[in-house]
Amino acid sequence: MADKVTELRFEDLLIFVTGADEVPALGFPRKPRIDFYEQEAGQRRLPYASTCAMCLYLPRGITEEDKLHEMLFQATRDSLGFGKV
Repeated sequence: MADKVTELRFEDLLIFVTGADEVPALGFPRKPRIDFYEQEAGQRRLPYASTCAMCLYLPRGITEEDKLHEMLFQATRDSLGFGKV
C-alpha cells in the first residue's frame, strides 16, 4: 500500500482534536480518543471534535477512504480553531 499525499497536516488534526498545535513536553493528561456517530438518513454531518474530552467523532458507515478523508479535511479546514478568527 503506497502512502498518499494530502493537504491535511498532522498539526491541523492535532489542533482540531486537542486544541494544541504540538504535543506537550510531558504529553497530554490522557490519550486522545476516537468515537463514532450514526449518520441520519439523507444528511451529511461532518466529523467533529471535543477539545475538552480530546475526542474525534467520525461517522459510521463511510466505506470509501477518499470520502472520509474529504469530510475530515473539510471539517478541519472550516473550523475556526483557537484564536484564528
